[in-house]
Amino acid sequence: MGVEEENNSLSPIINTSIIQKNINENLNNDVTKDGQQEIEAYLFTVRDAKFGFGDHSALYINFNEKDKYPLIFDPNGGYMRQYRGQAEAFYDDGDFPFSIEEYKKFHEVDDDYVTLTKITLTRQQAINIEQRVINGDYATGILPYCASAVSSVLDEYGLDELYFFPGSLEDAVKEIEEKKGLSNENH
Repeated sequence: MGVEEENNSLSPIINTSIIQKNINENLNNDVTKDGQQEIEAYLFTVRDAKFGFGDHSALYINFNEKDKYPLIFDPNGGYMRQYRGQAEAFYDDGDFPFSIEEYKKFHEVDDDYVTLTKITLTRQQAINIEQRVINGDYATGILPYCASAVSSVLDEYGLDELYFFPGSLEDAVKEIEEKKGLSNENH
């Protein structure tokens, strides 16, 4: 009976320790999930139908959060100019009628086509990229500069140089995604 009393007296301590351990594990898991939250991000590459080379690069980041609108970074691009003026980036907040399909349609003239290459980002990487875009902290230069601008904000993602041609940028992103084992291209 003394043993049972001893076990019973330890039960609250053991249960409290288990509960505290579970709370800490859940908090750690939430932090990990937050850092690894699914971000929908794509590199758009407009390709010339006759020769196959890349004509234009743009970046799309969707945070998948209620109060955070998707960001479209379209440096030196003509899509939606009537709405956004000379802005290189804009948010899909409902003011601009943006959709991935409409973006593709806009560029798919004369049999040109658009490829979408999925980019795997952590939430923090996406936030850092967004801040650089919004603050104008990206490469510009002689026209066209779309690929160099997009590649300059993707250094944290793993690009270690500026790319001046959209096709080269797309190849570099695909290589990074293949290394991550997460390549997912839609054409």
